[in-house]
Amino acid sequence: MTKQTRCPNCQSIYKVTVPQLTVAQGMVCCPKCNERFNAVLHLKQPNINLPSDQAPRSHEQRAFFNRTKVISDDSILGLDILTLKVDHSNLDLHHYLNNLNYYHRNNVYCFPAQSPTQSREMAFQRKKRPQLAYYLMWGIINFSLFLLFIFQILWFNPQLLEQSQLSNLFFNKACALIQCETLDQRYTKLNVEHFKIERTLDNHTQISGILMNYNTESLKLPQLKIIMQKDEQYLERMISPAEYLAPSLHGISRIPARHPYSFKVTLLQQYDAKWQYEIQIVRP
Repeated sequence: MTKQTRCPNCQSIYKVTVPQLTVAQGMVCCPKCNERFNAVLHLKQPNINLPSDQAPRSHEQRAFFNRTKVISDDSILGLDILTLKVDHSNLDLHHYLNNLNYYHRNNVYCFPAQSPTQSREMAFQRKKRPQLAYYLMWGIINFSLFLLFIFQILWFNPQLLEQSQLSNLFFNKACALIQCETLDQRYTKLNVEHFKIERTLDNHTQISGILMNYNTESLKLPQLKIIMQKDEQYLERMISPAEYLAPSLHGISRIPARHPYSFKVTLLQQYDAKWQYEIQIVRP
């Protein structure tokens, strides 16, 4: 947008643009008479046919420094805001902007005007919204992280698997998918070897053997379930680690990998060769 300004010395008229005035801070130099003047204060106003009640009076047009003429000219340009004053102040926005450089010597930065193509591209980028694939991708990532969090809770708290069949099913499916060993699968590699049934001196039944851990990591000591059958009689008994471990091993809670642990337990039941004994490992 171009404006016309008039040199106050030689009355020459020049065309100036708003960016030029911004960079030069309103000050220009006349090439004919080398007069430096404020182009904003000497803008040439277009001839506008106004109604008789709005046209400036003759004494307003003759008075060069008349304040009423400035207000009339600003109203024609639609710049009434430049004539507004703050309460208890004689300085309006028009004079403040023209004299700003006298009080502040900071540089004025002017950004180059963007081309219509660049403006359309920036407007398109601002209006561009994430597509369905964006939300789908982040939805899958968040859901996977949630499942991983649930899996870790069940992995470090195996007692929760016994309380909920749904969580046990989810845990087994997840382990089958990523090919990991569940706690039940690890205890299947804990075997009882050299199982013996003997009679004590007081005619009681003594059961002994060796626990062998074939896992690559240690396991918590299990409970032993002893099943006794004779004809139609059926008896069961659960034995804790404190009962079957040797006195030298008391206080140990885990069985190392590839390491045999001997156990021995005496039942108060009278020894009878007709009884059939079976021992099972029950994970804690």
